[in-house]
Amino acid sequence: ENVTRLSIRLVDVFEDGFLKLTCFRRLFDWMPKVQSLSMGFDTWATFKKEDVIQINDLPTLPELTHFDLEVVGDTLSDTISRFMTVIDTRTLTHLALRLRQRKNPFQDLDESVLESWIEAFLPKSSPGTSSSFANVEEFTLEITDFPGSPLPLKRIFMSLPNVRDISLKIPQGFNICIDQRWLEGGASFQHRRSLRIEVVSKDPVRGCQCHPLLSFTDLGTIRSDPLSNDGYCSKLEKVEVKTRLTCFSAKEKAQLQ
Repeated sequence: ENVTRLSIRLVDVFEDGFLKLTCFRRLFDWMPKVQSLSMGFDTWATFKKEDVIQINDLPTLPELTHFDLEVVGDTLSDTISRFMTVIDTRTLTHLALRLRQRKNPFQDLDESVLESWIEAFLPKSSPGTSSSFANVEEFTLEITDFPGSPLPLKRIFMSLPNVRDISLKIPQGFNICIDQRWLEGGASFQHRRSLRIEVVSKDPVRGCQCHPLLSFTDLGTIRSDPLSNDGYCSKLEKVEVKTRLTCFSAKEKAQLQ
């Protein structure tokens, strides 16, 4: 009952192949003082469609402020979205999402998995309602073993309207693009204090092969247009890009100045 930190990791769940929301809820009800939850899914098992949380059920973990979710391998996006129904995200101030697609030399990596995982974790708010993540101030996103898919920043920023500090750890080849149109649509940067981007090599053994690292034409907009216009980032104090790749050129570095 006095537990304040809880860590759970599900790997290769078998039995009947199904998880149970009621079991999670019962466990969380036993630990009402948990403030920090770390949850990991590395399993193809999911929840039965009829296993749902009742609308009149009281929220679990009422003191939860820190939530760290890791998703690996064959985990279904439906597993993520169903699990999130037992978490009252309105109390969260610190949020972390770590995504890793297991490498298979005999199978191509699915680019759509990344977006589906993020959409399951950060669902769209209904029209006229506030974001369920409105109190999140710090957000971390780590992506490993994915191809160079477009990073769905629009969904992230639209879901986290008051986030102040953002940290992105992404593989080489991802594009960072801030679009004027969706900034005008409500993805406010007015509360942003810091943006940290760490780029890691896709193949640490072979090292950098001098493929495109980041689209610095797009990345440059973090410090210039459109963010520097009309007060979109009036409180942005720090932008940091970290990389150990040897082909990170002087020209690319200069574009961040």
